[in-house]
Amino acid sequence: MGATPIPEMGGACVKVVWLKGDYTGKNKERQRQAAKEKCDIVIEFHFNSADDKAASGTEVWHRRYSMFSRQLASILHDKITALGFKPRGVKPAVPTSRAAFINAYPTTCLVVLLEPCFVSNRSDAEKLHQGGFIDRLANAIVAGIKDFIKTNANKKFAVIGLSVGHRYKTSNPNDKGAACVFGDWEADHAEDLARKVAKLLQS
Repeated sequence: MGATPIPEMGGACVKVVWLKGDYTGKNKERQRQAAKEKCDIVIEFHFNSADDKAASGTEVWHRRYSMFSRQLASILHDKITALGFKPRGVKPAVPTSRAAFINAYPTTCLVVLLEPCFVSNRSDAEKLHQGGFIDRLANAIVAGIKDFIKTNANKKFAVIGLSVGHRYKTSNPNDKGAACVFGDWEADHAEDLARKVAKLLQS
C-alpha cells in the first residue's frame, strides 16, 4: 500500500494514504502516521455488531467538537442510508464511546468512523453479500466525500487517509473484528469496501 496522487473534482490534487498499525491504547501508530502525512481527512472503515441480532442500520461517528467532521459524517450517513439501511444517526466520539480513539488523530484532521451496517444482523449482512452491493456502497461514500469537498471549496483537502478497522494492527495482526452471520468477518468487509473507495478515488 502507499500514497497515490489523484485528480480531484475541484481541480486540486488529492493524495490517498493507507494508515496501518495500532490505533487504540498507548501505541497510536495510525494517528502518528496521519500527522506525518499531513492528512486533511481520515476515514475509518468499520462495521457494527451487537448481541441483539435485531440491531441494524447505519451509524457514522465524527471527531468531537469538529464542525467539519460532523458535516462530512452527516453527508456520508445520508448517502449510505439511501441504500436502504436504517438511519441510526451521526454521533460525536465522546470519551466513553467505542469511537473515542478517533479524537487522538491530529486536530488538523477531519475524522469520521463509518459503520454502514451490522454484520450481526442477517438482513444488513445479506446486502453486503449481494453481487455489486459493496460497489454501490463505495460509490455512495466517494460521492459523499466529493460533495463535502465541493461544498467547502474554499478549504484545502490535499490528503485523505484510509484506515481499515481491526486489520494491520501491530499488537494483534490476527484481529478480524466482529463475526459476520455469513461466516466471514467485519475486517473482510471493511477492507473490501476501503479498497473499492480507494480505487474510485484514484480513477
